[in-house]
Amino acid sequence: MKISFLNRSWVIALLFISGCGIASEEVVVPEETDNNEENVETSEVDTSNSEYTIQFAHVVNPSTAKGQAAEYFADRLEEETEGRIEVNVYPDSQLGSDREITEQMQTGTIEMNAPFTGVLPSFVPQFQVYDLPYLFEDRDHAFELSNGELGEVLNEYLLEQGLRTLGFWDGGFKQLTNSVRPIESLEDMQGLTMRASQSPLLISQFRAWGANGESVDFSELYTSLEQGTVDGQENPLSNIVSQNLYEAQSYITYSIMVIWDIHY
Repeated sequence: MKISFLNRSWVIALLFISGCGIASEEVVVPEETDNNEENVETSEVDTSNSEYTIQFAHVVNPSTAKGQAAEYFADRLEEETEGRIEVNVYPDSQLGSDREITEQMQTGTIEMNAPFTGVLPSFVPQFQVYDLPYLFEDRDHAFELSNGELGEVLNEYLLEQGLRTLGFWDGGFKQLTNSVRPIESLEDMQGLTMRASQSPLLISQFRAWGANGESVDFSELYTSLEQGTVDGQENPLSNIVSQNLYEAQSYITYSIMVIWDIHY
């Protein structure tokens, strides 16, 4: 795979819990002391008599940073609540696409998800703000806004949909790949068919750059690239590697386009 570089901005992704089930209950978690802030090791906890069960679904491979973080979250929550809360993690689109998982959260079937923000405009159009190129100056700026007034405003819209944000995870910067040619300028985007998420702004962004933006579910992305349905896509390096997307692509552009922050 040939490598090129192109400076672009970033987007944010998040993880949230539904307004149903456990989210409406008051659960007290023991406070963490300074002695165990670092080098924390989780241990097997007996959850056979748990009072609450959280179904936590996401679409990426368990080996990715997000996949490992989800497992750590589950282990740590079970440990800190002494088994009162059990967390079942379903990775790799086992329970559906990001949009399908989110819809199941609204009905109370699933309690938690870790979606890319590009999926959320289907539920809250205001989340398209995260799809704007060059919105954030850097990583710190992104977290400052997301953990501040911007995040609070967007959470109010999510609450109207029976959802809520709980925090942010950094999932890495998104990079461009394609099977046609190196992308070193906007002229190189002309005529390419690029996979985008379900965000209308992302699709129109590719079209504004001279490419065709096509919405393809993450679970169907590898097949779409392999069969030539789309020429390229955008994802963090962890997804490009863990999903073997590089096998169907010849070029990668380090565009540093988005940072995937995930609410939890």
